[in-house]
Amino acid sequence: MIDHDKFDNISRRMMELEKVEHGIDLGSMSLVELVALRDDINSVLPDTTKMDLHQELSTQYMIVKDYQSTVVNSDSIPVNQVAQVMNSTVAALGQLIKMQESLERVETFKKMERCLIEAVTLLPEAAREKFFAEYEALALDKGLLAA
Repeated sequence: MIDHDKFDNISRRMMELEKVEHGIDLGSMSLVELVALRDDINSVLPDTTKMDLHQELSTQYMIVKDYQSTVVNSDSIPVNQVAQVMNSTVAALGQLIKMQESLERVETFKKMERCLIEAVTLLPEAAREKFFAEYEALALDKGLLAA
């Protein structure tokens, strides 16, 4: 959530800056001032690096779906706005489907990897060593491993 104390601090700093006709004259600010302002703004915004994307997208989809039912059942909302809400719902659902397919693909590869490892462990030691040496060389060549 937004830290209101930090937000107030940014608001005060913005008021101190020279105002131009349509906002703040960022061009007149020094690099140090710009970086400090960006840091202040970033400190107020939520941390998206630890976001559960599946949960977030599911929540957004439920919100859009709820809004869709409100919009569709309203006679006062213009048709073009109803169409926009319908498109948003379809787009959110499409993103959920892509994410689910991606997760299923990752899980399938993990299962395949476990099967491969189990099968390789059944090989005689010389064959195992030869396999892993070749596998490592190929992985290095394809950029999967750091040299």
